[in-house]
Amino acid sequence: MSLSSIGANHPVGTGVIVGLHDLEMALNNLDSLNVLHLRAAFFMENFFMNIGLIKNMGINGMPAAGEIPMPVIASQDIGAYAAKRLSALDFSGSSYQYLLGERDVSMKEVTSVLGEAIGKPDLSYVQFPLEQAKQGMIGAGVKPNLAELYIEMYRGAAEGKLMPEKPRDAESTTPTSLEEFSRTFAAVYNR
Repeated sequence: MSLSSIGANHPVGTGVIVGLHDLEMALNNLDSLNVLHLRAAFFMENFFMNIGLIKNMGINGMPAAGEIPMPVIASQDIGAYAAKRLSALDFSGSSYQYLLGERDVSMKEVTSVLGEAIGKPDLSYVQFPLEQAKQGMIGAGVKPNLAELYIEMYRGAAEGKLMPEKPRDAESTTPTSLEEFSRTFAAVYNR
């Protein structure tokens, strides 16, 4: 079993996710290996990185469009799915499974739900320009080449490269809702 990512089907144009594409290809080429690649959506836990921005600037933001729905998933759901499939050992050869969370949400909806949970119902979402986001990452200590890979990932997302090849179905949908996760987010925010 390998933890991969939505977008790993693309060999170029997805920044840091290209490494997961390469990992999938390397594992697929190993003789006699049965491997299931879990192509997970954007982790809800990534929103923890925005706590400083929310506290210091009073906004939520990233270099992603605010209105476009995208799949987001709680990492606990990935672990539960992996445990289920590893217990069953019901996969052979090389295959992949998308894990897309409970539903697709826009960043504006994410901001609204998280804002409500932390007592800031008027929290607004700001889409940062790519170059500004890159400079912000570098200013926070991210190496320039890694920051560029993250920008390429956001560019790829805007081009639709971080959407699943297959439509959402019962197998790719997981139970934890954004509203449920928002309680965890609030607990971390209020520490």
